[in-house]
Amino acid sequence: MPSERLLYRAKMQDPASGLPIYVFDTTFLPVRLIEAGSSDISIRNFAAKLWEHIPTDTPFCLVFFTTVFSKYDLSSQDRLRLPFNLIKIFQVLTAEKRQMLSKVYMVHGNWLVKSFVELFRPLWGTSHVIVHCKNLKQLSENMDITAMPISLLTYVVDRAVYKNRALSPRMMRKMPILYGTPLIVANGFAFRQFSRIYNNLMAYLKTPKLNFKLSRDEWQMVMRINYLDDETRLTISILSGCIKRNQCVFMSDFSFLEHYIILMKFIYKLSESYEPILPLSAVINTSCDWDNAEELNAVFNNLLVYQHGSTDTESTDMDASNPPLYDNSYILIKLFKFFHTLLEKLNDEVDVFEDYKEFPENVKRRQILRLILAFTKVLYDDDPDLEDADGSGFDALFKFVYAVMRHYTRLRVFGTSATLEEFNNYITIEDSIGFGRFKDRVLAALEKRDDRSIRSDGTVEEKREESRVVDGNEGNKVHNNKGNRVHNNEENKVRNNKGGVPECNNEDERGVKEGTEIRTDARDKAENEEEVKANAVVDRKADRADTNEEDGREEEGY
Repeated sequence: MPSERLLYRAKMQDPASGLPIYVFDTTFLPVRLIEAGSSDISIRNFAAKLWEHIPTDTPFCLVFFTTVFSKYDLSSQDRLRLPFNLIKIFQVLTAEKRQMLSKVYMVHGNWLVKSFVELFRPLWGTSHVIVHCKNLKQLSENMDITAMPISLLTYVVDRAVYKNRALSPRMMRKMPILYGTPLIVANGFAFRQFSRIYNNLMAYLKTPKLNFKLSRDEWQMVMRINYLDDETRLTISILSGCIKRNQCVFMSDFSFLEHYIILMKFIYKLSESYEPILPLSAVINTSCDWDNAEELNAVFNNLLVYQHGSTDTESTDMDASNPPLYDNSYILIKLFKFFHTLLEKLNDEVDVFEDYKEFPENVKRRQILRLILAFTKVLYDDDPDLEDADGSGFDALFKFVYAVMRHYTRLRVFGTSATLEEFNNYITIEDSIGFGRFKDRVLAALEKRDDRSIRSDGTVEEKREESRVVDGNEGNKVHNNKGNRVHNNEENKVRNNKGGVPECNNEDERGVKEGTEIRTDARDKAENEEEVKANAVVDRKADRADTNEEDGREEEGY
């Protein structure tokens, strides 16, 4: 409901007075109150309901965002009428509640708003203090705004109109590393922020009423993230800044595409780190027939249990000389679930591309390969020490990702009967811990049965009744095909026509479709792979160069 964001109590206090803070965000004023045709009666009725949220017996401070004056291209008549309407809204505030108003922080107030406020201030009969804040930086100098869920449009106006890219130095407090650190429970901050983005994306893809069709341009940006338009770049920079400083934010303000780019940033920053999420050396040094599901399964399980050394965890009691080992099995399973679900979406929406009506199968095959190539780019470890100048490592990784997508339903995790699709769609700390218990029990059972645990080729002699060791009471549950566990939040909001996603997850899921076409015959496969090889090395360099440039711009702002 818009009124819930128009006026709300923030989970914070004014540092100077210790009083509670209410936020009045004009971004969410009904259009009828902005246009010249609104009547005094409608304004009074609206304001009477609005001010019911304000206390009558407790002093408070008000943060007043005047963003609406920059939101609309107002005519001269509307430009004068809007401040009058705002004054009328404040006049409905009862005398008792006016006396409780101790201080007003006016943000983004232009000369017209300031003039009207000062002109009508004596008529209110109050002695409250008005603090004018030109931008969010000045507001952040007066209070810690991280607990205030500021609207996306307010951030955009702050950047575009008031040319502000920074917050108070006090706001840039030391936070744990977000990008390029292992996505494990021990790195709680990065793990939680990554899960927020991932869970919203999966809720979007698995919930029919949220799964808006992407346009051709949006699909192009999904596949080529270095071709983002300026508006998307700005919004992504804002979202990235919010999650880096742990800002309270309405995630539904941000679109599917914007979430997707942030998710990819998490992955490619890990790919550039000393501990990439998918070690390229393990793929390069593997001899595998990618068309053979059993051989692929062996390589896949070897990658799941590949041991990394962690020195970036948030715990302070660890012996730095003996860092703990970890694997990326939990996150890798989630990522490949997401990749496959996104491929299904592309399979449903491929008709948005040119020439689809004339060459439907060719267009579908080409776009699916392009999306798999995009996945490969963010997973690729561009480490010069790997000596992959000829691109053979990139080519091997592309074939691996392609093969995983092709044989997705045939892969089995840790030699059990569990497929990728049977694991939960969403990421939580409890789910990760439960998955770890499941993994430990399964691998312990295999080790007990075979001293070598997992054989050198990565396979096990599977007896599904014995090897699938699952405790139904643990946090992670391997579900049957009747459905995955999801999380529900009825208050999710969606941004119209731009594919907004909810803050949390939704219970209504779309079943996994069978038969997503990613197979090609030998000739078509060879032709498409030759095209991929011809452009892959140049493209991935361009993508990373552009991404790093954006990172530089982002660090300057919030």
